Amino acid sequence: MEVPLTLLLSRAQLGDRFAENLAARLVVDKLRTMARALLGRERKGHTLQATALVSEVFIQKLRRLETPILSREHYYSMAAYAMRQVLIDHARARSAQKRVPPDAVADLLMTSGNSSMDADTRLAVQQAFERLAALDAKAAAAIRCRFIDGYTVQQAAERLNSPRWKVRADCEFGLKWMADGLRGLS
Repeated sequence: MEVPLTLLLSRAQLGDRFAENLAARLVVDKLRTMARALLGRERKGHTLQATALVSEVFIQKLRRLETPILSREHYYSMAAYAMRQVLIDHARARSAQKRVPPDAVADLLMTSGNSSMDADTRLAVQQAFERLAALDAKAAAAIRCRFIDGYTVQQAAERLNSPRWKVRADCEFGLKWMADGLRGLS
């Protein structure tokens, strides 16, 4: 006797692991085909494999799904959507790893006169600082005082005739903004 996929998936959603295993056997080949097609549109050398994508979708996403599954087509549609979400999440995580943290930007600014820093990095930091100065002169002035000239927050506040909290806020904004501009540098 063959049990309908929608019934198995509904039971699996309720926590029935036996039904989940049976459903997985029925859909795994189709899900792998879908995963390969989606991965085929991604960049070369993608770190996710079709089997890993299927596992992530079946185990992580669809297990927590609260929407009732109406048909086989509905399930595959939801699976395709979940696969795209996993790929988006993967790309975001990968992009986040490439970001330069604001603390690293401060370190780069403090060492920008250091001859051991490579010319490309020095140029990128200088260009990011110039773009910041064009966007927000006060943030650039605060960063110059704190990280290039080496003043303390108190000294920078006195020099800029600004409260300490404003110097801190301008530096925080400027460093974050520059970090976004230096993405991929590290």
